[in-house]
Amino acid sequence: MRGEWQTENDLHWRRDVTLAEDASRVHTGSAPRAMASLRSLAIGVLTLFNGMTGPARVCRHVRKGPPREELTVLDIEDCLTDILAIPGALDALVIEDTGGMPVAAGRTAPHLDPQTSAAALSQTFRATLDGLAVASPDGTIRVEDVIVTSDKGHHLLRPVETAVTGPILLYLRLDLERSNLALARHRLRAISDRLISA
Repeated sequence: MRGEWQTENDLHWRRDVTLAEDASRVHTGSAPRAMASLRSLAIGVLTLFNGMTGPARVCRHVRKGPPREELTVLDIEDCLTDILAIPGALDALVIEDTGGMPVAAGRTAPHLDPQTSAAALSQTFRATLDGLAVASPDGTIRVEDVIVTSDKGHHLLRPVETAVTGPILLYLRLDLERSNLALARHRLRAISDRLISA
């Protein structure tokens, strides 16, 4: 019994409570297994450098958050408002680039699932990068944005590397008739520049 509770306290409590595995809303495909592996890696690294209380101490520090004066990144809601103010904008997503999870969604069609759309758009962007890198003479390439024109509209994907939130993707779908693609790209670039410099 003592050995079982030792395991419960040392491993399961840290996974389930400290790293909030029980509260996770990731339930589809291989994502739960990947997240569990990442949590195990985090526990291992934090324990190695900070001892047995490492994960809890670090999580408490992170939950406090940075001082308010450091939170100068453009608010995600403001970002979405600015994107949706672009003439001809139909809907928009802010996507966490590394995991393909939606950070925020604005004015998406009722039949669309932001989580599924974000994951698919992230994979599309990654596949585009991989394909262009193979086709590039030196094997490396930096993509400013990806534009796809379909019968349903123009689709813009723009990668942004922010200081606080890390890499994100800005996605914008534009009406074919009411939008100006050059203006939309210019406005999306201005929004991403504000995110980078904030």
